[in-house]
Amino acid sequence: MVILYLSIMQLINNKNMCLNITLNQNGTNCTYNMGIFFGQNKPGGVTPPVISNIKYGRLYNWYAASNPLFVPIGWHVPTAAEFETLITFLGGASVAGGKLKETGLVYWNSPNEGATNEVGFNFRGAGQRDQLGSFEGQDPKIIGEVFSITEFDVISSYYYYTDTITTNFYESQTEKVWGIPIRLVKDDSINPLSLTDLDGNVYRTTKIGDQVWLADNWASTKLNNGTPIPNVTDDVAWAALTTGAYCNYNNDIANVFLT
Repeated sequence: MVILYLSIMQLINNKNMCLNITLNQNGTNCTYNMGIFFGQNKPGGVTPPVISNIKYGRLYNWYAASNPLFVPIGWHVPTAAEFETLITFLGGASVAGGKLKETGLVYWNSPNEGATNEVGFNFRGAGQRDQLGSFEGQDPKIIGEVFSITEFDVISSYYYYTDTITTNFYESQTEKVWGIPIRLVKDDSINPLSLTDLDGNVYRTTKIGDQVWLADNWASTKLNNGTPIPNVTDDVAWAALTTGAYCNYNNDIANVFLT
C-alpha cells in the first residue's frame, strides 16, 4: 500500500510550497522532496521555512533612511509610488491594511479588524517616536507604520499606516525627525526568501505582485559599510536631530526581538 504524506511548509497563497512525498511499501520508506518556489524547482529538495527573531524591529528617523548606505545592496527604502503600487495590487486603501496585518492578538490589540495577512507581509503594530522625542505612552500594538523615502516638503516625508480597528492602509505625512519602522523593498522581483543584515538578524521576504518586500521590520544598528547608526535615547537629543539615528520603542530592547 502506498501512503502519500503532504506537508505545506509555507503559505500557499504566497506560492512558497514544499511537498514531501513519502512512499511506504512493504515496510520500506522512500522519501522524495519536491520544492516549489514561485513556479521554479528548488535545487536540493525541501527548504525549511525562514525563522526570524524580529518582534517589532527598531524605529528610525528619515535622516537615517535617506542615507544611501542604510540598506544592503539590491534593496531600498520604498517610495510613495511603490506603496501606491502595493495598495493598488491589494485592491485599494480601504482593504489593504487588513490584507497586510498579521492575524491574531499577539502583535495587535483587539479587535485587529479584518486581518488576514494573506500576502505574508506580517505587518505588526510597532509604536512610534514623535518630534519631541516622546513615545507618547502608547501601546505599540495599536498602530503600525512604515516610512517612505519620498519627501513631502523640506521638513516632512510620507509614511503609511494601519491600526487595530480598521482595514485601511492610510497615506500621511510627518516630520522627518519622527521615529518610524521601516520595511525595505527589493530592486528586482526575484524573491530570495530571506535577508540577513550586518548584525546577523534574519528577515523573511515576500513577493506581492511584482514587488519583493521584507516581511519583518528592519532592525539593523549598522549602515551597509559597517558604520554604527547612533542610538539616541534622550528625548531632547532626539527632537534636535537633523542626522540619522535609531531607537528601540520605549528604549527597550525587548520590543525589538523575540525572546
